[in-house]
Amino acid sequence: GALSNSLRDQSFDVVVIDEAAQALEAACWGAILKGRKAVLAGDHLQLPPTVMSDEAAKQGLGETLFARVHVKWHGVGVARMLTTQYRMNRRIMQWASDELYEGKLVAADSVAEHRLDGEGAGTTPVLMLVDTAGCDMEEHCEEEGDSKDNPGEAAAVMALVRRLVRSGAAQPEDIGVITPYSAQVGVLRDLRAADDSLAKLEISTVDGFQGREKEAIVISAVRSNEQGEVGFLSDARRMNVAVT
Repeated sequence: GALSNSLRDQSFDVVVIDEAAQALEAACWGAILKGRKAVLAGDHLQLPPTVMSDEAAKQGLGETLFARVHVKWHGVGVARMLTTQYRMNRRIMQWASDELYEGKLVAADSVAEHRLDGEGAGTTPVLMLVDTAGCDMEEHCEEEGDSKDNPGEAAAVMALVRRLVRSGAAQPEDIGVITPYSAQVGVLRDLRAADDSLAKLEISTVDGFQGREKEAIVISAVRSNEQGEVGFLSDARRMNVAVT
């Protein structure tokens, strides 16, 4: 790390901090003070650093140096936005671009029309939304803890995964199932354990999957209640990570 003994007496012309939007400000300063110039690379519209103390977060620990610099100097030549993405089909990208990036994102030619290339991929839409409202798929809260699950939705997710596999559009190892809630991860993994053909299917939280990619992603949003409450899913940054 920047403060390790091996770098104690070292200084640099340029210090580059990657994933700076996920780094606590104090950690950044430890590196920045070792150089005459600093470059911060990251995306403040994805998940911020995890701060375990609610009080510390309220006092500003959760606000990163990257985000503060971006707000203060955006548009005056200090901040530069990279607009070309090389990960996803342009139809998947478009929501994030319009909602969070002022419509500026562009898909590289190599991925703009990228689709599943299995035998049954031709009938599989690039982006599909499944509305489970009114289908008796209500969320449940853990007996011990605050996490939530939705067994009905979990069953629907696994049915969608099996449909992808049966059609030949994708193999289990090419599919990722992600959800914001750890309790739902547990429910999904129990269903996977009951089907040996899905042993290579990866199931994780949104936070745990950040920065990863698969040929096909199935998102289990979990929340479904009469009050229309979505909790921390109202944070567009978390949905940005999930979708992109």
